[in-house]
Amino acid sequence: MSKFRDLVESIIVGEEAPFWTFGEDTLEEGLVPSNAPIGKLVNKLDSFIKDDKPTLEVKLYSTGRDIKKKDEIVSYYLTIKETKTYKFHGCKIEVPVTIRCRCSTHDKPEQEINPPKDINVYIPNPSFPKTFNNRGGIMCYDLSEPNLDSYIANGYDDILLALKDKRNYIEMPLNAIKGDVFKDIITLPAQEVVFKYKFLNRDTLYFSKWFQDWLKQVRALYSNTFQQTNTFSR
Repeated sequence: MSKFRDLVESIIVGEEAPFWTFGEDTLEEGLVPSNAPIGKLVNKLDSFIKDDKPTLEVKLYSTGRDIKKKDEIVSYYLTIKETKTYKFHGCKIEVPVTIRCRCSTHDKPEQEINPPKDINVYIPNPSFPKTFNNRGGIMCYDLSEPNLDSYIANGYDDILLALKDKRNYIEMPLNAIKGDVFKDIITLPAQEVVFKYKFLNRDTLYFSKWFQDWLKQVRALYSNTFQQTNTFSR
């Protein structure tokens, strides 16, 4: 709990503010400091993820505000990260996968037609009906309490699927690291490797920190073996 919150609560219960009363508007601990419907959705989603899959790391990276009411947040953008550890060619490799999620009161028409590539999951999913027309002609979701669980359950499934798809995308080039490819990434300079095997440079995979950490391990483990092989083959 933050020192600021400690201070506020001490004032609330103290004699300095005997007339202050806080009911449902009191902010509760959560990922975002909001009791607005979209804030409740985000906090319930975060709590659900922590309970069901605590290995996932959820962070807030951006917000979107109402066009006219600049003090009203209507969208929260989250990063969701999962790191899995494997034994790969005898060494530990930690493969992180990160997706982005948009939680919002509404859809953007242009996103429905041409979704931005940096957003993997939308909560609520656009398949849910938008029934409220209370934002200057923009159709909005019904974020009343009974609907939040449905939005979250569906969104959680979408999150797990998006993580799985992205992990498969990353593991495809990893699965090709064997035989001569494995030997070359250990013995050849970096630029020569990525020129020869362009799939290793997809999304800068080869130069990512997690791949380089693994590469240091396998080079230390196998470099002498491959040097001896090259010597005998001359």
